[in-house]
Amino acid sequence: MKTIPLQNEILAVELDGTRPVVLGYQHRPSGTRMGGARPDGALMVNGKPCGWSEWAISVAADKSHAACTYDASHAEEGWRLRFRFALDVHALVMTLEVVADLHATLRTIAFRDLPLALILQDLRLQPQAAQSFSGAAWPTSRASQAAGRPGLSLR
Repeated sequence: MKTIPLQNEILAVELDGTRPVVLGYQHRPSGTRMGGARPDGALMVNGKPCGWSEWAISVAADKSHAACTYDASHAEEGWRLRFRFALDVHALVMTLEVVADLHATLRTIAFRDLPLALILQDLRLQPQAAQSFSGAAWPTSRASQAAGRPGLSLR
């Protein structure tokens, strides 16, 4: 499996090389490792699983190993999404942008078993330090589209 490493002095993140999925994290100073996506994880669109095989995905990794962008197009539905992962000292910042929704059918985007934050694997750390946004769904309403491209940024 091809992977894309992002790293700085604090974090080392491993991204999937073909789809916008975090495979794992490491807090470098402590050596603490955190898990990422499960093999059965799915992108959910309008409440339904939308398999990665339905998308044409191009990947552009930054040569400095600090950021990676995935452009995903769903030809049948007319959707174009841009996922960007970037390291910001102590955080992995994920931005999701709806680039196109040609048929105005995109309502929600969610992630099932694809944690955007982290799953803590080191039980010595405080439980409240771990959060997973893997079950959340974000609306992509016409009102937000009228105000500009809808998007999401997590830190």
